[in-house]
Amino acid sequence: MRANGRERTLPVTAAGVVVGKDPTCDAPLDDPYVSARHLRIEARGGGWHVVDLGSTNGTFISGARISQAQLPLGVPVSLGDAELVLERRDAPEPARAEAFEGMTTRDAAMRQVFELVERVGASDAATTILGETGTGKELVARALHARSARRDGPFIPVNCSAIAETLIESELFGHEKGAFSGAERMRKGAFEEADRGTIFLDEIGELPLDLQPKLLRVLELGEVKRVGASRPIQVNVRIVAATHRDLRAQVRAGRFREDLFYRLCVVPITVPPLRQRKGDVRALAEAFLSRAAPRGLPVRWSPEALAKLEGYDWPGNVRQLKNVVQRALLFRGEGQSISASAVTFEDTRAAPGLTGDDDTLYLPGLTLEDIEREAIRLSLRRNGGKRAAVVKELRIAKSTVMKRIGQWGLHDEGRVAGDPAEAEDDA
Repeated sequence: MRANGRERTLPVTAAGVVVGKDPTCDAPLDDPYVSARHLRIEARGGGWHVVDLGSTNGTFISGARISQAQLPLGVPVSLGDAELVLERRDAPEPARAEAFEGMTTRDAAMRQVFELVERVGASDAATTILGETGTGKELVARALHARSARRDGPFIPVNCSAIAETLIESELFGHEKGAFSGAERMRKGAFEEADRGTIFLDEIGELPLDLQPKLLRVLELGEVKRVGASRPIQVNVRIVAATHRDLRAQVRAGRFREDLFYRLCVVPITVPPLRQRKGDVRALAEAFLSRAAPRGLPVRWSPEALAKLEGYDWPGNVRQLKNVVQRALLFRGEGQSISASAVTFEDTRAAPGLTGDDDTLYLPGLTLEDIEREAIRLSLRRNGGKRAAVVKELRIAKSTVMKRIGQWGLHDEGRVAGDPAEAEDDA
């Protein structure tokens, strides 16, 4: 049974099992969409049946609401936000997926990260989270905050690489009215906003060298000075930093202060890349699919699709995997199973002979609408503008393809000027 991001196993005997929100049920569920006594699984005629017990929101198999039905092994049953699957007792049990503050893992190295967060969270020690882009460093930072005595205070994230150098001092420390052109009023900085809480300095390796002494002063004295102010302000803030860079190399190159390095890295936490956590690919793919799938639709991965996901090396780590799952769900075609053909990878690593006019789909931060538009555009380009080929390749209804082409102005995408071959498609 999967509920609230956790999996658990329950024995089903000939006496049957009642599932519901009532704590007296054999399998109680904390789910607002599950009735007090929602359903029963019972032995009948040499097999197993599922019986809905008059629930409010219904019991679903393959997207269809049922009152009672035979329940084959391996077929998911949906109730509320939970899902249960009947399996043989002697079936090999997969490695247990462990959930921790919004993160899921089956990997021993990642579980060590969880244990370290648990131990370090209660202290105020400055912590730096190291790891490649997309590994989930901000989730680790949020977990540190959630497991600390500051959990009721603010958590203020600041991406040091996303702020112009001319503005970053004001963003971090604030400014007084009239401190510079455009400063029409006093403004608190991120450190003041994070008072009695945690500030998360993402990509700390990008912090300009001339601002690093001011950050060091905050660490040593708990003081910040707004731009244009004459006196410092005391703040009570825990600093958690993160970077994908090698800070030791930055120190050797003179781009990062050695004294700041040692003050920030009191407790370093290294998040392993996804390619070193192969056992997590399946668990994360299933978790992302469960969250992204439409309510009441028990979509699942085919064995071939899971094998394809597990065979990839994930240069974009967990963030890339989430994008791939969203795209695969969008282009899964008919049925409840996602095939291997729906799993495609956007890879920004340079490849021999790759030009700026390639058909690589780059996805960071894109919405599902962006993904759909880009997928149709690239398919039109690959197929010379032939609508029928796009319909076949993407497995989308022709009416939908034609509607999207008109909606997004893709009429000439992939076509050669003067080519009349597709006139019948536009009819």
